[in-house]
Amino acid sequence: VASVVVLTAAGEGAQRFVSQEFSSLGTNLLMVLPGRNETTGALPGMGGVPNDLTLADVRAVERELRGVRLIVPSVTGNDTVANGERRRQVAVVGTTAGFQKTRQLKLAAGRFLPPGEMERGAAVSVIGSKIARELFGAENAVGRVIRIGSWRMRVIGVLAPKGRQLGLDIDDMVMLPIATGMRIF
Repeated sequence: VASVVVLTAAGEGAQRFVSQEFSSLGTNLLMVLPGRNETTGALPGMGGVPNDLTLADVRAVERELRGVRLIVPSVTGNDTVANGERRRQVAVVGTTAGFQKTRQLKLAAGRFLPPGEMERGAAVSVIGSKIARELFGAENAVGRVIRIGSWRMRVIGVLAPKGRQLGLDIDDMVMLPIATGMRIF
């Protein structure tokens, strides 16, 4: 009896956790991941896939699915971000300006990724609040240059603290234009 009670409680706790994670993003969200032909329990964007989606695929979805309000492509990887001797291994997301709206992100300073052509990848970045604090201390990060691997990026924005969302620590993440992210990863 005790094991049934424990398993039931664990299942209910897991269900609440998953519901809270997805409800933080809203109710009208569809994520498309490439190359999967079976359902798994992995979080979206985590782990490799055998086929890539391209920016041409994004354009095709925009063209064919007229009722879609916002399409936000993204590519995710891990890399070292550095300011001088200070460095950290973090999640790096290549995406578009729409990422701010879909993830309900607020800025503490500067601005978010510029809207415009997806194919143009500027050397700019928006960093999470934890990265800003650890790389720049009390100094303003906006306008400063960071290194992501061997790439130099100008910081144009710092996010307000957000915490975790779908398994990603938003405060410990760097966002770049999608074309730049695709070149890096």
